[in-house]
Amino acid sequence: MRKCIYCHRGIRDSDKLIALYNVDKTGYIYFFCSWWHVVKWHLLKWIKGLEAEHK
Repeated sequence: MRKCIYCHRGIRDSDKLIALYNVDKTGYIYFFCSWWHVVKWHLLKWIKGLEAEHK
């Protein structure tokens, strides 16, 4: 069983699964349970990056 990187909900192999590979050049595969969680996760990463630039 895999877990959504955003909500940490368990995703069975028979469920719909969204996997993104190498999105931040680390070579990791990220699993999400919905496209909405993909969008929210990327927005949070982007906002944290902007906050780090302005410090």
